[in-house]
Order: sequence, then structure tokens, then C-alpha cells
Amino acid sequence: MDSTSTKTLQSKSQAPARILYVTTVPITLTSFLIPFAECFKARGARVDCASAGASTYGGLSAFDSCYDISWSRSLSSFLGYKSCEEQLFKILDEVDYDIVHVHTPIAAYMTRKACARWKAHHNSSKPSVIYTAHGFHFYQGQSSRLQHFLFRTLEKRALPWTDALVVMNNEDEQAARALRDTKAATHIERIDGIGFDFESYDSLRRAHAERANITDSPEPTNQRTTQLCIIAEHNQNKDISLLFHALALIERQSASPYHLSVVGSGPLTDTLKDLAAALGIDKHLTFTGQINRAELDNIIKNTDIGVLVSKREGLPRSLMEFCAAGVTIAGTTTRGIVDEVRDPRALAEDRTPESVAKMLQELIENPKLRDAIAQAQYDYAKQHFDLPQILSAYEKLYTHYL
Repeated sequence: MDSTSTKTLQSKSQAPARILYVTTVPITLTSFLIPFAECFKARGARVDCASAGASTYGGLSAFDSCYDISWSRSLSSFLGYKSCEEQLFKILDEVDYDIVHVHTPIAAYMTRKACARWKAHHNSSKPSVIYTAHGFHFYQGQSSRLQHFLFRTLEKRALPWTDALVVMNNEDEQAARALRDTKAATHIERIDGIGFDFESYDSLRRAHAERANITDSPEPTNQRTTQLCIIAEHNQNKDISLLFHALALIERQSASPYHLSVVGSGPLTDTLKDLAAALGIDKHLTFTGQINRAELDNIIKNTDIGVLVSKREGLPRSLMEFCAAGVTIAGTTTRGIVDEVRDPRALAEDRTPESVAKMLQELIENPKLRDAIAQAQYDYAKQHFDLPQILSAYEKLYTHYL
């Protein structure tokens, strides 16, 4: 779909469509949903958003109106459900929305419940409610049985309040179909992510290729410093400590030099710095903290391997960025990661330091293998995740419910 098309998105009454995007926190809106707002506003639709602090959050000018909901990413938000429901009811009373499209678990559950109650009270079939799951919070191999049971139960309960459930990876698609009762009306749709603008990375891709040509010298492979990078919040789920333990094994087993840029921050930053020092790999690491776009682009341009070793993912954007720039991406056999890293040689066989080290060492020592994998991964990603086709898939879904 050409995002500059003038095709009008209309409701059944031929009036311009009215769409409300709902997320728990506004950074989800700015990170993922601005292209959606711009695209569907260009179709003549009214596009609003609702999130915690959205009315005063910067960067949301693409939306027609921004509403505040007093929830957070914590499960404690459920304790304030009645207040949040009243805020949602006020928004729904103010605008006759055709579609409410929810993202992120807390907002998704509470909004779907509120919409179901609002529609029942008004004896209305509108708005149609669409939930895009950016990776269910229950997943295969989850260590906490209680969390798995809790999040799975909440999602199963919310399905009857959902007109369309959109999933973005194989494991979630299977899980969603297993959750849905055969008599349930919920439509399950597979759309690969929320879209990535590959075209905007063309210059970075060229810069990466030029850098690779400059550094392509006849010196022995084991004398070149391979640049690795991980872009991730420093929390338990991203499991960066697993990567550090793998690098410590490489340090002992291989003479091939490497350097890892650790981009991001979070509650475990200090813990990770202490671990790196204890493992003796801190001399090979740079903790960048939060950096601006130009600084990040410079790191990506100079990266040979972009890696992610999370316990769970939806369809990780950081790997998409590396891939769009021509960087080899690698990781663990984690939901979401395996949907992007298509070559088994770039995937650890299991979530152990030994397996991660074995996989990374092969890539570090074989630049030609990295180049071949990077090209194949780029071709696959461009075919499946490019923004125009994702917007087209959502336009088709919206049109069905309009």
C-alpha cells in the first residue's frame, strides 16, 4: 500500500472512519504507531490516542486528539480499574469510534473489558475492538508457572471482548488458536509486526557496506576485532547476563578479538557492569547508556553482529534495525527472535552460555559466513516486515470492520 494514496477510509455510513489507539504508556505510540496515524489520517480518518499522560507527552502531533488514562505498566493498575473504566467511558461517550485498536497487555485487557461493558450498556456493536499482541506474556519455557497461568487466564478471559486478535509470530499464533473456544467469534489474524521502514535505512546500509569494504583486509581473521552490539533494556527478560557468560567462554577459548557495545539502560545496569568485571570481559565492553539517534546509527554502521538473547519477544525492533542496515543478526531460539533470525547458524541451540558462545564464535571467525547470512536475512525481512505492506494488511483488516 502506498502511504500517500488518497483512498478514503470510511465507516458503513460513508462518514470518515474514527479510530482510537490505546496503549499503556505513550512511548509505544511514538515508537510504533505514528506511521499508522499518518497513514489513516491521509485516508480521511479521525485518529486519536489514549495513554498514561498522552495529553502532555511530546511527539504525538500526528494524532487528532490525545486522552489520558491513569494506569501504568504494573499489574497494580488493575486495582484502579473502575477509575480507568470511567475515563474510557468518557472518551467513548465523546466520540463515536468505529475501531478501538489496543496495544500492550495492561491497556489491552482493561480497554477490552471496558469496551464490552460500554457496548452492552448502549446496546451497540461499535466500536470494533482490535488487539495487537506484541508477544504474549505467557510463553513456552516460562520459568514462573504462576505468571504463565495468570497471563494466559487473563488473555483467555479477554478473547470474547475482542473482535480481532492480531499476532506477529508463530508461537503466539499457535497459542491464540489454542486459547480460542471453537464457538468464539474472535478473529485471529497473523500480521508480521507493526511495520519497519526499510527505505529509511538505505543510507545506513550503504555506510555499513562501505565500512565493511574498508576493513576488508588480508590480515588474519583472528586479528580483526569483531564488533558486536546489543540494544536492549537492562532487565531480567533481556537476559544480557547470558550473553556476558557466553563472551567469557569465548575469551578463554578463542584468540579472536571482539568488542561489545551494550546500548540502553535499566534496573540491572550496575549489576551487569559488576558481572562484566567479575567475568574479566569488561575491557571488551562499552556501556553506552541512552544515546541519541546519530550516535546509535554510528554504532549500527560499525557493527558486525547484532545480537539478542531475551527470554521472550514479540518481533524485536532492535534486530530489525540491524537487519535493515545490512548487519548480521543472531540470537537464541526465543519466540520472536526465531521469526527474524532465519538461519540456524545464527541461532544458539539452547539458552546456555555454551551454545551462545559456540554460535557467536563461529560468526566471529567467519566474516564470509556473516555476509551471506546478512544478505539472506535482509531479503527475508524486506519481504515480510516492510512498513507499506504491514499498513496495507491493517487497512484491509480495518475495512472489514468498517
